[in-house]
Amino acid sequence: MLDHNILKKRSAVLILLLAVLLVLIFHVEVSAESLEKFDSTSTTELQALSEDISEDGFQVNAELSDIETTDTELDEFETDVVETDDYSESETSGLIVVTDNEEISAVTESSVIIQPEQSELDVLDNTDSIESQLTDVDILTTEENNEVDSLYNKIKNSGYVSERWSLAQQFKRLYPSDSRVQEVIDFAGTSMLNYGVSLHQAGNYNQAISYYNAALSDSSISLSIREKANGYKAQALLGSKLETSDSLYNKIKNSGYVSERWSLAQQFKRLYPSDSRVQAGNYNQAISYYNAALSDSSISLSIREKANGYKALAIKNEKINKVVYLDPGHGGRDSGAYYGGIREETLNLKISNLIKAGMEKLGYEVIMSRTKDIYIDLLERARDANNKNPDIFVSVHNNAMPNNSSVNGIMTYYYKYYPEWQPVINPEMHNDPTRIEQSRQLADAIQKSLILATGARDLGLRRNTFAVLRETKMPAVLLELGFMSNPTELSKLNTTSYQTILANAVVKGIHNHFTK
Repeated sequence: MLDHNILKKRSAVLILLLAVLLVLIFHVEVSAESLEKFDSTSTTELQALSEDISEDGFQVNAELSDIETTDTELDEFETDVVETDDYSESETSGLIVVTDNEEISAVTESSVIIQPEQSELDVLDNTDSIESQLTDVDILTTEENNEVDSLYNKIKNSGYVSERWSLAQQFKRLYPSDSRVQEVIDFAGTSMLNYGVSLHQAGNYNQAISYYNAALSDSSISLSIREKANGYKAQALLGSKLETSDSLYNKIKNSGYVSERWSLAQQFKRLYPSDSRVQAGNYNQAISYYNAALSDSSISLSIREKANGYKALAIKNEKINKVVYLDPGHGGRDSGAYYGGIREETLNLKISNLIKAGMEKLGYEVIMSRTKDIYIDLLERARDANNKNPDIFVSVHNNAMPNNSSVNGIMTYYYKYYPEWQPVINPEMHNDPTRIEQSRQLADAIQKSLILATGARDLGLRRNTFAVLRETKMPAVLLELGFMSNPTELSKLNTTSYQTILANAVVKGIHNHFTK
């Protein structure tokens, strides 16, 4: 017979087991209901989750491989990767971008290309308006201008001659089109010259020569500076005490002797030919005094020999009664070459006016085909020159090579006969041998003077049948003073200093032609 306590314990265990069984039965029923609900909705929900996404520049298509009831099985899917290059034309009209909030937006072709892992903020930054992009360009331009100004200020503020020279050469090389190039080059050249003068005055001739040579080495330095350097160098080579243009000029003015004045004046002219104080002088009157000294046999032989030598010099430098016809090329509706906002017709007229002033200073009469911006037919220019009968005809032009901006240099033309180009108003004289030879000699004198003064590339003498060369009766030349199509040469041609150098060289060439 079982003990009563044991029975009570067994009954309690049975009751507990029964309770556990009931709980398990209830859990299984709930799970079944959940599975039934899931089975009816899972396919729709999972299909809604399947979509195309953009990732690392590729189109990713995600598809569920199978729909099961476990989390592990739901995570399994296949991916088909397709490069955007394989899209059809309609598909490439935009890239599909999936943002963090799963809203889809299209980026059109006009927008920037979005790089991998780029945030929306990055996209907004890169697709700013055109105005913001222009602002960036403006900032770059401002920075570049600041660099130019900084280098310019370094040159002007430097306390060392060699540093000024080095920086000025750097400025010319980096910014050849800057309007201040000539200024800084002349500033550095003058610094070299002045330091050479200080060494010269201290008796350091060899060191002075090295600084004079530096000022002479750069042909873009103004002619007046280089001529001073050349004059000072000539004295230093002789070991002579420096005679500056001012000191020599004062000696001439203060001398009480005619012969000494004449000798010093010739020295002044030789050393400083572009100095504004060089004057042609009254050679005829001087010659009359020399003749008077030569006519009196009682005057000592040494004096008469000096008078004879001075007379020869006076005859050589006597003012010449010659007429020059200057023809500034183009004009009016015919502007000639056009580069960098600069018209050839304008350059031609500016340089011609400077030539006119220089020729008149030496006593030449100058006639101009035009003095303002007007059109004149080529035959009319030649006809006008023939009617006025000048001694020579000089047409002033600037060159261009549209397909090659590297070409540079100076050339001078004179006439060549071509049977297919017959003269219209000058059948008698166009191919006259004497006129052709005199034209060649004039062209040679001017070309040599231009190259010596400018240091430009010597393109030599050329021949052609240009109308103004063919239809004129007198010796005639046509000058091409530089290439406007070359940016570096154009920047020089557009400066008054270089125009003056060209004009003075033409004047000197013409004068040499008549006084050789």
